[in-house]
Amino acid sequence: MELALSFNAADASRIEKYAARINMSALDYIREAVMKPIDEEDARAKANAEYLAMLDRGFQDLREGKGTRMTWEQLEDLRNG
Repeated sequence: MELALSFNAADASRIEKYAARINMSALDYIREAVMKPIDEEDARAKANAEYLAMLDRGFQDLREGKGTRMTWEQLEDLRNG
């Protein structure tokens, strides 16, 4: 797929100057800027899926009686080391 973007002269100049300052081509900088939120969303979705899978495993362990019972004091002792 090919996409075309159009910037007014002032914005194009700003992009070119900034990209040059960070030693990138304007095209690479624009590509990175466009892809960054997509990559972040993909990473967030992956992390959420992993967290939900961990919770599912934990709930399954509890249903199978694999949990550990502790008093509040025992939990505080663990936290305080």
